[in-house]
Amino acid sequence: MSRAGGIIAALRPAAVVAAGAIAVHQLRYLVGYGGEAPQALQNQGHAYLDALIPLLALLGGLTLLATVLAGMAGASQRPSRGVPMVRALMYAGAILAVFGAQETIEGVLVAGHPGGVAALVAHGGLIALPLAVGFGWVVWAAVRGLEALEEQLRAPAAQRRRPRRTSAFHPAVSAIPAPAAIAGAAGPRAPPSG
Repeated sequence: MSRAGGIIAALRPAAVVAAGAIAVHQLRYLVGYGGEAPQALQNQGHAYLDALIPLLALLGGLTLLATVLAGMAGASQRPSRGVPMVRALMYAGAILAVFGAQETIEGVLVAGHPGGVAALVAHGGLIALPLAVGFGWVVWAAVRGLEALEEQLRAPAAQRRRPRRTSAFHPAVSAIPAPAAIAGAAGPRAPPSG
């Protein structure tokens, strides 16, 4: 795998996991606080997330663009296969890790944000577990879709790059008949007499 192919392969799940982590975070607050979620997010130092959402959209667009360009270039990168459930659970674990780190850091740095374990479980925080599992499957489907897109684009690109050969020899050489063809035209000889 080329260096660019490795970057693209790592960018796909990272971009989609980041979006999944934000979705889990926002839904966790919506479930925990209901209609007061926007106010709770504001009071607990989550206003910075409003700036992250457009950046995540940009990252998603760049990921799609990189996938399309890699496929059109015929990059030789194999999609990461594996058992879908294992991959989805790995993505869910990554989403939970981002969520947990984010809540813990906010609990330490932001006044008004619950700290310690309460940062993770207070006001419906445990809903993050099933949400992360659900979004783990969404991430798996999105990453697999991007891999399939690259595969579809790679096949025609590989055919375009393959040189067409009519002969293993230079065209002028292929016009000369083979020695067996010349000998066959002379006909069979009689055995020597003797």
